[in-house]
Formats: sequence, C-alpha cells, structure tokens
Amino acid sequence: MAIFDDLKRTMLANGLVDHDLQLLAEIAKVKDYYKNGIIFRENDTEDSIYVLLQGKVAIERRILPNQQAFHVHIQNVRRGQLFGEMGFIERRSRSATAVAKGHVRLIQFDIEDLQRLIERHEMFGLRLFRTIAELLSRRLRRMNDQWIRTVESSSMKEFEYF
Repeated sequence: MAIFDDLKRTMLANGLVDHDLQLLAEIAKVKDYYKNGIIFRENDTEDSIYVLLQGKVAIERRILPNQQAFHVHIQNVRRGQLFGEMGFIERRSRSATAVAKGHVRLIQFDIEDLQRLIERHEMFGLRLFRTIAELLSRRLRRMNDQWIRTVESSSMKEFEYF
C-alpha cells in the first residue's frame, strides 16, 4: 500500500487512474542511491524507467569538444517526476547519465514488466503512453523556449530540428 500512496503523489497520478497505479505498485521496486551514485549511464541499454520519490537527480550528457570529455547538465529531476522514459519509448540506449545529488529514493519499473502490463491491460497502456507523451511534450516546449532565448541572444539565426 505504501508504494501505491507514493505513486499517488507523483506526476503519473495526473494521467493514470487508481487501478493503473495499483498495477504499477505491484511491479515497482524501491531503490536508494547516495551522493554521486550513478542510476544509469549514457549508452547503457535501457531496462527501466524511474519515478523520483526523494532527493534530486541530475541528468547529464557527455560532450567531446577537441576530444576532451566533460559533462553538461541537462536537467534536474525533482520529487514526483518520471525519468529514463526515452529509452522505453525509443527502445534505444540511454542518451544521458542520471546521477544522484545526495540521498535519493526512487521507484524503478523494469521495462519488461511494464511491457507485460501493457499487453494485458490495453487501456492502462494507452493512459501510460499519453502521460509520457505529455511529459515529453512539456520538456520539448521548455527546450524550444530555451533555444529561442539562446538564438535571440546570439548571431545564430537558423537551426534545423530534423
């Protein structure tokens, strides 16, 4: 019951009904990470998605200008937010690294378990994918706004998205 209650306080509750959250609670695993703990690395095989219950997670991407690698901060994940969903949607390797910034408690959903749930409960799958699509749309809108501010403040006036 505790995991169900935790899920009720996350962004998943905005798009899923109580029965959906109960299904998720049955496959959920609670995990703890500590400061600078790696939840997943860029290029790892996707195997799980996560919901943050406590703490803060930084999403970072490695870049290689002049062959010297360093990490660029992309986003902070806050309590109640979903992350790691891009690998689930695309079935591709991780595009970034997730790092615990202090003590972190999260819920982990194995992708294979999620896939079985979706196959058995089609309406759950529809609501889950819609919830994830809305999350990705908000992130894309925010990134577009950031990009526009960057372009407005620089001499770069063109950008090709695709």
